[in-house]
Amino acid sequence: MPEITVEQIEFFRDNGYLHWPGMIVGDDLARLTVEVQAFVNNERETFYRTDLGGDSSAELGQENFLQICGLWRTSGIVRELALDPICGRYAGALPDTDRIHLLSDMILVKPGNFSRATHWHQDFVDHSTSIPEVTMWVSLDTATEASGCMRYVPGSYKWGKLIGYDYGDGMNYEKEGVDVSTAVTIEAAPGDAIFHHGLCVHGAGPNRTPDARRAYIIRYAHPDTVYERNEPVYPTDEDVTGKHLNEQDHPVVWGGKK
Repeated sequence: MPEITVEQIEFFRDNGYLHWPGMIVGDDLARLTVEVQAFVNNERETFYRTDLGGDSSAELGQENFLQICGLWRTSGIVRELALDPICGRYAGALPDTDRIHLLSDMILVKPGNFSRATHWHQDFVDHSTSIPEVTMWVSLDTATEASGCMRYVPGSYKWGKLIGYDYGDGMNYEKEGVDVSTAVTIEAAPGDAIFHHGLCVHGAGPNRTPDARRAYIIRYAHPDTVYERNEPVYPTDEDVTGKHLNEQDHPVVWGGKK
């Protein structure tokens, strides 16, 4: 993988997102795609699987908008990427921190002919952690405007916390007068990565094509992150309020200067 440039870092800090074409290519991309599909097909042990499309009773393989979390915990192929220090170094360079932890990972599969958009939101707003994460969103299929590719509002991460996601009609940002008129649409090829700040306002349209739009996502955490309430990413009997991320569940991906 190439080194991150000063221009890329400056772009991220100005806008809160960064599109990196061809982050994962060749055999690495092929292996990841096959492994992700094995999770989708329920051929791998799954830590957490749910339907973001609204049907909590959906049977396996029949989910409307599939989310699978914690792949790195059970798959060596996925773990190799999730703990890759090069990707971690990129994630650390963007907010200028000297160490990066893995916060979590997931698959999102938006099926073909899926009419619901992912409305405007900030990832960090509803999280229990104290510092916004940096997310790397990797496209596994050609993501176009027609298939519901990512959209970002440049500079919006500087606005601070806005409002939580409305799981009803999802139009709360527009109702509250949040200006999303400058939003940019980012189409992505398989293997492209998009990094974004946890407070960057973003969303995605419906998938109007017949094919699924799959993405693999890694969330990276700042080393000073603590839990502000007892809602850990991975279940535990311990009260985690006020505590730092433990390295068993959130290993150091890149050590930087320390």
